[in-house]
Amino acid sequence: MITAHWDSVAQHEECIASELNRAAMESILAHIIPSELKLTHIDGVQMFPAETLEAGLLSVVRLLVKGGADSKTKVEETWTARVKKLLAGAAGLDHIAGWRIGEGETRDKGGSEEFVVVGAWKDKIALEAFVNGTWKHAHDWDDTWKDVVLETNVKTYDRVE
Repeated sequence: MITAHWDSVAQHEECIASELNRAAMESILAHIIPSELKLTHIDGVQMFPAETLEAGLLSVVRLLVKGGADSKTKVEETWTARVKKLLAGAAGLDHIAGWRIGEGETRDKGGSEEFVVVGAWKDKIALEAFVNGTWKHAHDWDDTWKDVVLETNVKTYDRVE
């Protein structure tokens, strides 16, 4: 996972096309599979504050949400009022979330939207429990999202230095 913050999709695309970016990507080609590279843009969210990057353990949760304003509103309200606190308690660090923007595979599933939650973890055992659904609040997590979330995908990353 390569991380960066951009003010817009257009700004990111301009950077991708730049000579500086091409030179940087050439230096990591031996470590990636270019055909599997996926760009994701999250609306208005700077995902990686310093404490997140310093933690070294990262999770990216992609929630495929039923289309419609009511579903989006419910997800945002639920995230702010409840889920954000549960996740921060388990991880020991705050998580940040936002809606995925731009074209992509989720737009092909009946107008659904994708809510992306990103954050760092202080403890690998706690992260594994979250991923495996054995953490203390797993039932609350599942119960909270059951009416609006169609699919959940969790990926974890360890920082490479």
